[in-house]
Amino acid sequence: MRAARALRRVTRSDREFQALSGGWNRRFHANPLEIVFPADADEVAVALLDAQERGVPFRIRSGGHSVDGFSGVDDGIIIDLGDLNTVDVSADRAQARVGAGAHLHDVYEVLGEIDRVVPGGVGHSVGMGGLITGGGLGGLTRWLGALAHNVLCFDLVDAQGQIHNVTPDSHPDLYWACLGAGGGNFGIITAFTLRTTPLSAAVWYRLSWPWSQFEHVYEAWQQWAPAADSRLTPLLVMWPTTTANRIDVAGIFPGTSEQLEDLLDPLLKAVPSPSEKQTTPTTFVAAMAALLQKIGGESFDVDTRAATASPFFDQPLDRNLMGILRDWHTKAPGNSFVWCLPGGGELTAAADRGTQSFSHGHMQQLMLIRSDWSDLRDDDACISWVSGLYDLVQPYASGAYLNWTNTDTESRPHRLYRDSYARLVQIKHRHDPHSIFSFTHAIPASISRAHARQLQLPDSTLTELSDRGLLVD
Repeated sequence: MRAARALRRVTRSDREFQALSGGWNRRFHANPLEIVFPADADEVAVALLDAQERGVPFRIRSGGHSVDGFSGVDDGIIIDLGDLNTVDVSADRAQARVGAGAHLHDVYEVLGEIDRVVPGGVGHSVGMGGLITGGGLGGLTRWLGALAHNVLCFDLVDAQGQIHNVTPDSHPDLYWACLGAGGGNFGIITAFTLRTTPLSAAVWYRLSWPWSQFEHVYEAWQQWAPAADSRLTPLLVMWPTTTANRIDVAGIFPGTSEQLEDLLDPLLKAVPSPSEKQTTPTTFVAAMAALLQKIGGESFDVDTRAATASPFFDQPLDRNLMGILRDWHTKAPGNSFVWCLPGGGELTAAADRGTQSFSHGHMQQLMLIRSDWSDLRDDDACISWVSGLYDLVQPYASGAYLNWTNTDTESRPHRLYRDSYARLVQIKHRHDPHSIFSFTHAIPASISRAHARQLQLPDSTLTELSDRGLLVD
């Protein structure tokens, strides 16, 4: 393993070790043996085989934004993909090859210079590897789908250290599995080729109502948003009475102000006049930066303690659930809030095509529950607020979002993967039968009946696992 010793490594004796050991969420701080920084896919393979030969656990880190700290490990090796951060645009600008360690807003910036976009969220330093493989939802989702739906191919290092270019034709099962349920379950993805979309100008909009209008606005929004023009992905944001005391509908529209006014008109006719209304012609990059500032400034992206939960709903919320949300927001600690992202549009169309494993494409809405804070003395209050709200709403929910995990409150895999779970286990069994890629809540290569009961898998999933020969005694 002479090549392995040539890898850039940071060990416990190095000055920068402590700073590099932690991820974005300061609630979790791993104590690895070392952190290695491969420079290319070949070095990723070397690092992977080195970890196996030494018999130590490893984790893969692209941006370190795993909310539950899954990209860290104690007494093992973190394979950090941060040096795989290039963004190369094709001559016709229709595609971009993006390293798994590239940061989301760096990708936005490069593409913004040539008036192109990919759909995504707002976190500046979120790594593309984890974001894409978990789905990747954001402000253009109903227009362009999730980030996973915009992947043309990717490079993957498998459990044997072999490098594959994965396309829908060359490796259809791996292509399907990794785009929506990847997260390091099937290999280490080192680069993605993404479809880009032209967008030279857009309109940022925000409509605000006082909290007293909460039920009225929410009910009108959830009836209107999932069926609205697919160019609209209007986020509904609930700001607690302890802070801003309002409810917003906001987003970025890939068109003109006049077109936007026409598309917002059905919502505005169904609710009282907003107390604030902002429409600003802008660029996609500037709009994402503005949204980041609105939802928490730099604390949203770096040096924060955070808890999240992410229920999906297949049906509109009833007045009982709205009452729960209204009451819960009267006692929110820290920088706490709830987003709702509507389904429909290209998200549904991509789900109908079925070429990626992201299993929530037919959702009516996604609710992102979040609290972030800096003082560890606030841990109990903020975590309890997130977990308590999730516990109240999850009996009505249809699933949970892999990219905003909270395994303290939701650790049932079928909530993350839904009907995809048994097929994912089969693909894991085929490509990684010895579970080299193993971590907390990883997809297993097979599953015992006792473990299946512990995970509360539904009967339909148990039957499918049994039919596929993956349910063992």
